[in-house]
Amino acid sequence: MRSRKDPLYHHAVIKDKQWLWKRILIVDDDEDIALTFKAGIEDNNNKDGPDKRIEVYTSNDPNLALSEFKSNFYDLWLTSICHI
Repeated sequence: MRSRKDPLYHHAVIKDKQWLWKRILIVDDDEDIALTFKAGIEDNNNKDGPDKRIEVYTSNDPNLALSEFKSNFYDLWLTSICHI
């Protein structure tokens, strides 16, 4: 079982209007970039009312994020493209 501090922890939410909620996963190996995007999204969160919510999850390990990915859970996945 995952702890709440784990970046990929998914809690169960039961709400009447949960279908209005959106979930975004931000994956970047640079923690500062991921947290900057998260803060920007969360600063604008809930401006359209309390029934519309955006939950933002971050991960700094792309392999872990891909292995833990749950289809139909996220509405948007943002990731950086790395050139090796």
